Amino acid sequence: MAVRIDNTPSYQVLQGKIQRVRLASRGLEPIPQLRLAVLELDTDPLTLDLQRLQQKGKIGNPQSLLRQPFQGAVRLVVTESDINRALASKELKAKLQALLNRAIPQKEGSPLAVFSLTELRLDFLGDNRSRLYLKLQPQAAAGEEVSPPLEMELAAKFAITGGRTLQILERSEEHTSELQSH
Repeated sequence: MAVRIDNTPSYQVLQGKIQRVRLASRGLEPIPQLRLAVLELDTDPLTLDLQRLQQKGKIGNPQSLLRQPFQGAVRLVVTESDINRALASKELKAKLQALLNRAIPQKEGSPLAVFSLTELRLDFLGDNRSRLYLKLQPQAAAGEEVSPPLEMELAAKFAITGGRTLQILERSEEHTSELQSH
């Protein structure tokens, strides 16, 4: 990670005034199994409350260290292969499986539908489009025949509006196989 602090005159740092902070990283892994190809941060001028910074253990919210609102720009690049590696990790798969178990609606009096997440993949399609592929294997109860897997593709086109909001412009869902009801 490279950090650069620009300041003229330099003694203003002692007063908590910083003209610009630039941070750049390549290949950073902020959480296990999720690699960021590029992370860059470039700030506008900062004014820090140095007295509050010197109070050990009493900072609380990091924003309280700033005398004016934080403004800056972030550039983040995550590759398709990095995302798919994270989606294939045991830790993330277990979290997604738990989320899936909570998300499946259940009808009163009907047996619990249990699915195992067997495959999950994200594809970047170009033109700000991406596709998420899911493969779910229904679990058969004792004595029941195993149903074929359920395969789904969710595609969407995204745009960033106002430099800060991710907007879904178009979406489509496609089921490539269906479950048989018993």
